[in-house]
Amino acid sequence: MTRFEDWPGRLNAFLEAARGRPFSWGRWDCCILAADAVQVLTGTDPLAPFRGRYRSARGAARLLKPLGGLAGGCTALLGAPIAPLLAQRGDVVVVDSPTGAGGLLACGVVDLTGRAVACPGDAGLLFVPLARARHAWRIG
Repeated sequence: MTRFEDWPGRLNAFLEAARGRPFSWGRWDCCILAADAVQVLTGTDPLAPFRGRYRSARGAARLLKPLGGLAGGCTALLGAPIAPLLAQRGDVVVVDSPTGAGGLLACGVVDLTGRAVACPGDAGLLFVPLARARHAWRIG
């Protein structure tokens, strides 16, 4: 995958449009956000084989289980991971749950500041410090 030359503007527009979009399993969850960001930046949809195949946490877990869970699924779809603190703007990251739910993980995308990860929340985007990253993948 190669990023479009104008990827910073595309990422900014994507995050602005998503700012108030509420969480919805299979429609606007952490995997959808990450995959949509990759598609906006590169034109490639890494989640294409899974879109429309789940509508609940249980359904998402069922699809991710054979891939090794959330991080394993990201690796299967995005390639080899990088060290989390090497993640840069537009990269996909897995962080501890932005809602503070212990033990849960969420996908997101590093924002244009390069210091925060945008993740979907109940009332719109939540921004988690990049320091909470557990896994990361370079996009383009």
